[in-house]
Amino acid sequence: MTWNSKLASAVATVALAGALPMTSVAQQKPPQTSTTAKSQLVEHVAQGSIVTMTDTSMVVRVKKGKDLTLALNGDTEKIGDIGSGKRVTVHYRNVKGQQVATSIQQSVMPQDTAVAKSRNN
Repeated sequence: MTWNSKLASAVATVALAGALPMTSVAQQKPPQTSTTAKSQLVEHVAQGSIVTMTDTSMVVRVKKGKDLTLALNGDTEKIGDIGSGKRVTVHYRNVKGQQVATSIQQSVMPQDTAVAKSRNN
């Protein structure tokens, strides 16, 4: 075998050896994630006033004419004085097409902030 044929044989062997692992990697598919799993990871935040509230659901008025209905469960964290007419900040996730509150926290009313500022001056 001449030097050129040895070199050609070595190059061909390296090329084949390098190509074999690539074919198996190319055939592997990345793990599929469902859109439901992704949406459960995304946490949304809304602020507004509570219109109605029960043990299992609540409606928050986020804008004039725009209400957000949320499901409540045993894992929903409630912080502060929470009830109808109260201003709140709600953190929630979309679980199987339903908005589920993860936490509800009492918020300060905008006019309460202005009153507090005027008292401090």
